[in-house]
Amino acid sequence: MDSDPTVTFITNFGNTINFYCPIIIITLGTIGCICSFITFTSQKLRKSSCSLYFLGAAIFDLITLDFGTVTRFLSDNFEYGVQVQSQVYCKLRTYIVNVAPATATCFIVLAAMDRFMSTSSKPIYRSYATIKRAKWIATFSFVLCFLSYLHYMIFAQLGPVCSLQRGAYSVFTIVYSIVWTTLIPYFLMLSFGFGTKYHIRSTRQRVLPFNSHQRRLQRTETQFITPKPTGTATKITDPVPLNICFDCWCAGGAAPRCCGFELD
Repeated sequence: MDSDPTVTFITNFGNTINFYCPIIIITLGTIGCICSFITFTSQKLRKSSCSLYFLGAAIFDLITLDFGTVTRFLSDNFEYGVQVQSQVYCKLRTYIVNVAPATATCFIVLAAMDRFMSTSSKPIYRSYATIKRAKWIATFSFVLCFLSYLHYMIFAQLGPVCSLQRGAYSVFTIVYSIVWTTLIPYFLMLSFGFGTKYHIRSTRQRVLPFNSHQRRLQRTETQFITPKPTGTATKITDPVPLNICFDCWCAGGAAPRCCGFELD
């Protein structure tokens, strides 16, 4: 009986954290995305290929926050039960909350690749770091991401809860999340980051441009290169289990249920 007040306090404290933390994350994340929109659509940066990729990442991050996280928050705290009442909504939501963050990560990989290309001494590589090429690359990557995650929509089903099919497909989604969604993008980020660093070191002895316009362009490009090591390191150090658990929470899985099956 002496422990009852302690248990009650811990339960209430946990409920408070679970209620207010998503609100803080959604608010700050939305503000950050809006700031990204303002920054990367400015006249100075709108013609940069790297800014196009960062803008794409911000758009899909905003979709993840203001759709996936908000609907999950409403379901947990206000009995928002559309996802357990409509088969169509169940499939669409499961698809969107998986493809949106993956597409955002893909655009970050493209930004890292763009910096790798732009710092290369080979003209053929640098030709890919242009806004014209970036639009084609972004379109192709967008289509690839949307097609590669269609299986989430196909195998999502409405039962007692909206979840993915159990059995072999559940194992497949775990492996898919680890390999395709996590390991491959982060490996590419790390590889492009080291490649960019190598390119910068190999070109330090070059004569700096004397033209003031060229110097302004160089400073702009440097501003895109400078944050890449920190951003890449932050992405790489994200624990894989944490990513998977967050994705499952955002997708609507209960605490003991992850990616559509019960954890015994």
